[in-house]
Amino acid sequence: MKRSTSLILSELREGKTTCVELVNQYLSNIQRLNPKVNAVVTLNESLLDEAKHKDSLLKESKHVGPLHGLPIIVKDSIATKGIRTCSGSTTLVNNIPESDATVVHFLKKAGAIIIGKSNTPDPSGDIQTFNKVFGVTNNPFDLTRTPGGSSGGSACALACNMSSISIGSDIAGSLRIPASFCGVYSFKPTSGRVSLNGHIPPLHSAPIPSTELTIGPMSRDLEGLQIVTKVLFDTVYEKKEEVLENQSTDFLEHPHTPYRNVNPTSNLNLAFTLEFPGYPIDVRMREILENEITTKLKKAGINVTIFHPPQDFSANDIYEAHKVFATELVTSNKLQSPLKRHSIDPSPTSTQVNNAKVIRSKLRGLVHSILNNFDGWILPISSVLPFEHNPHHSSFQFPIKKSGGEISEYELSYWKANVSYSVPFSLTGNPVATLPVGSVNKLPFGIQVVGKRWHDEELLHLCKVIDPVIEHTMSPSL
Repeated sequence: MKRSTSLILSELREGKTTCVELVNQYLSNIQRLNPKVNAVVTLNESLLDEAKHKDSLLKESKHVGPLHGLPIIVKDSIATKGIRTCSGSTTLVNNIPESDATVVHFLKKAGAIIIGKSNTPDPSGDIQTFNKVFGVTNNPFDLTRTPGGSSGGSACALACNMSSISIGSDIAGSLRIPASFCGVYSFKPTSGRVSLNGHIPPLHSAPIPSTELTIGPMSRDLEGLQIVTKVLFDTVYEKKEEVLENQSTDFLEHPHTPYRNVNPTSNLNLAFTLEFPGYPIDVRMREILENEITTKLKKAGINVTIFHPPQDFSANDIYEAHKVFATELVTSNKLQSPLKRHSIDPSPTSTQVNNAKVIRSKLRGLVHSILNNFDGWILPISSVLPFEHNPHHSSFQFPIKKSGGEISEYELSYWKANVSYSVPFSLTGNPVATLPVGSVNKLPFGIQVVGKRWHDEELLHLCKVIDPVIEHTMSPSL
C-alpha cells in the first residue's frame, strides 16, 4: 500500500517507524531496482549516520522541523554539500560542492535528509535522461523507453519508491514531462518565487539570466507537493543572513512571499484544452481526456469548458521565444545548449532576446486574461506517450484524430512533439501542477493544471479537489 508523505511524517513523529528503518526501506528498493532503471547516480555516504541522528533528536524530544527525518532525493543539477554534483557533465565529474543550494539548505533545516542524487541529461537540456557520465535512465514501466527529462531520474526514483519526495527543476517541462511519463506528481512554482542559487546550469557564480528556470518538488502523492512547497515558501527567506555566499546571483521577483492559507473554492470553473492547432496529441490520450476525465470532473459538480486558445496564442512563436531564453541560460557559462549544438556561437543576440521578451510579455497578458475567467486551466503535457530511447532526436509519428473523426498518422519534430504544451507556461512563469490521469498500454501520462502567477497556493488547493475525482494510481511491475 502506498503511504502518503503526511502519513510517513506522522509515523516518524509518533515513533511508529524510525528514520533508520525508512532509509533502509528506500536503500533496499534502490539496491533492487536501480540496476534496472539507473535513476540514482550518487548516494549520500553519511545517510545512515544522519538518520540515526534524526532518531536520537526525536527520542530526546528536541525541537524538530516539519520534514524531520524525511529522506529525499535531489536532482544532480542542484548542489548538495559534500555530495557529488555534476549535472551529467564530464567537466564536473569530480565536483563536490562546499555548500548546499539554497533550497537544499532550507529543506535540511526543516529536517529532511538527502538520500542521494538522481540522473539528469547534460546540462539539464533534454527531455530524455542520459549522459556520458552515468549513462541512460530507463522508464520503470518499460525499460526500453525514457522516463522523460531533465528530471527523469527524480521521477523514475519516485515511481520505484526509492523516496517519497524528490527535488527537480524545470525550464521546458523538465518537471512536468518526467512526472507524466512516470505516473507521479510535480509542482512548478511561479518563476521567481523559489531560489535558484546552486543550480547547474549556470556554473558556480555565473549570474542567472531572467529565464524560466524553476526549482520545484516531485512526489508520489499530491499532499507531498503541498508539504514541501510550504517549507520552500516559508523558510527560504526567513533570515537574509542565511542566504548562501559564493553562489550565483538570484533572479527573484517576490523574495518575501510566505505560504498563504487559502479558503476552499466552490463552484469551480475549469478551462480544458485538448489540443493546440497544429500540435495534435496521440489520439489514445485524447480519447481518455475527452471522454473519461472531463466526464469525471463534470459528475463531481465541476464546471468544465472545452477551451480553444485564441489565434494570437501561437505555439510556434512561443516555442521559438522560449528557445532563446533556454539557450541564454545554458550558454551563460559556456555549457552548450542541445537546442543549438551545431552553432559556432550558440548565444542568442540582443535582438533575439528583446524579441523573445516582447512575445513573453504579450503571452503573460493573454494567459492572465484567460485565467481571469477560470479557476484553472487543464492541458496535455506533451503530444506523445513515453517513447523508446531516442538519442538522435528523431521525429515522431503517432495516431491522431482528424477533424472528420478519422484516425491518421501525424509527424512532429522531436522537440515540438514533447515541449509545445509545456513551454508556454515556462515562458509566462505561471505555476503548474502535474497530476497522473491515465495510461495507454500500461504507459502512464498526466495533465498539467495551470494557475495564475503568484497564486500557487490556490492552484495546489484546486488540485486537492481535482485529484481524488480523477483517482488514478499505478505502479511499475519491476
